[in-house]
Amino acid sequence: MKYALRFRTETPLQLPVNYNKILQAAILNWLQNQEATVFLHDVGYEHHHRKYKLYTFSDIRGEYRYLEKVRRIEYLNEFYIFLSFYSDDYEWIVNDNVKNKKPIVFGTNVVPLIDAMVADEVYQSCIVDTASPITVHSTFEKQDGRKITHYYEPTEKGFSEMVRNNLIRKYVSYHGVEPESADFSIKPYNCKKLRRIDTSYDRIVIRAWRGSYEIDGSPELIKMALLAGIGERNAIGFGCVLQRKFR
Repeated sequence: MKYALRFRTETPLQLPVNYNKILQAAILNWLQNQEATVFLHDVGYEHHHRKYKLYTFSDIRGEYRYLEKVRRIEYLNEFYIFLSFYSDDYEWIVNDNVKNKKPIVFGTNVVPLIDAMVADEVYQSCIVDTASPITVHSTFEKQDGRKITHYYEPTEKGFSEMVRNNLIRKYVSYHGVEPESADFSIKPYNCKKLRRIDTSYDRIVIRAWRGSYEIDGSPELIKMALLAGIGERNAIGFGCVLQRKFR
């Protein structure tokens, strides 16, 4: 299930430019269910010694201004956060919080929840827009033993295959079996509007890409892409996409 949560701040909300970790903590605190948050943060679904959390969230979307001198973003009034889970197990938690108008907390800023909507998506070939940028990478070892990280660009050979393989691993981690069809592809819808984002999380530099993409493939993997996120690091706010139109 994917939710659009609308909040309204009475006073401007300032956050650092690289706010993924702060937003992740705020969302997990907003859920306020110890069993759920421990599972989402620490446990997840395992496949070949890798853990997949199968949830993601968007950047904060709303009117803001950039404070260049202090490298902070200031949100002025209303803003949205998209929150998406592959499993329906969290539906009752979100519904309770929405019913009770539970605010989200950023440090000393307590921001009231105004309302929420459920995204109406169909799991078929479509065009998607990034609500948070997509990242995929490989790590290679050089002859001298040093490791280098290569982040794939959306126009690069290997990008689509990396995303597809990641979705298959996520699917197997949850269901315990391979999908009936492993067909999946992704390509930029408009290369000129791709935007590279370099950010950091716990001092790790992450390169990701905003833009619009065409996705095609089996309903099983399209559902995983739309709900669990495309690419890697979904649980810290990467790869959240919104379905725009069908192809």
